[in-house]
Amino acid sequence: MALTVHRSARAGTGPMEWLRCHWCDHRQVIEQRCGKCGSTAFKPFGAGTQRVMEQLAEELQGLRLLRFDQDTTRGRDGHRRLLDRFAAGEADVLVGTQMLAKGMDLPRVTLAAVLAADGLLHRPDLRSSEHCLQLLLQLAGRAGRGERPGEVLVQTYSPDHPVIRHLVDGRYERFLEEELELRRQAGLVPFSRACLLRLAGPSASATATAATSLVEQVRARVEGEGWTVIGPAPAPVARVAGRSRWQVLLHGPAGAAIPLPPEADLRRILPQAVSLAIDPDPLQL
Repeated sequence: MALTVHRSARAGTGPMEWLRCHWCDHRQVIEQRCGKCGSTAFKPFGAGTQRVMEQLAEELQGLRLLRFDQDTTRGRDGHRRLLDRFAAGEADVLVGTQMLAKGMDLPRVTLAAVLAADGLLHRPDLRSSEHCLQLLLQLAGRAGRGERPGEVLVQTYSPDHPVIRHLVDGRYERFLEEELELRRQAGLVPFSRACLLRLAGPSASATATAATSLVEQVRARVEGEGWTVIGPAPAPVARVAGRSRWQVLLHGPAGAAIPLPPEADLRRILPQAVSLAIDPDPLQL
């Protein structure tokens, strides 16, 4: 489980820090030692909005900053109120998450910057490239909407990636053509059909064993219909709210029926504590 450091200032007591999981909202205080092994060899890292705010304030003293994320936009019309403050000139820089890329018309903005774009480029998802380019193009469209031209800066370790290349040249249609050809050659969606089996249970070993048993039961049937079984494997986020998550991906001919046994039969294979979700034609892998 990945935990993010959160900070807040309370009058008279100084800054407070705690850890929070953005998936299940688990929270705990920051300890000096690991609760599992007792080690002290760990520290916060990464570039969240609070960390970026701190770094900008340190490097560019006097810069007026506003933060735009889930923590600062809570409540009714929280997003609009904060954007109105920025549009009214209360800050020089608006630091935020991906929420900033969509549907905002701020003519005075002339510079947009993306930090650590590689986190979007290399997500384990078939659609990560197209989603990343859509988001970056949306963000680029936030700068230069008024009379003055805009500029976009992107921080990446992969400047030659097709997404970055087409962000620079603005040829989104050409990117789609190249992406479609790659999928055609690899036999991926939309030139095939997919189905994702998601399993979750309190024990990592029991969930993994259940996933393996499930694959053993369905492999011969689905492969006999021209489908391929990939997995089982831990989900990209392997544990949420105390439950271990594993998944099995099925690939088959485009337009074909998914050759799985009835869902009730599949559930009888699994221990009672392990849940199963069947996601045909999944939007996210």
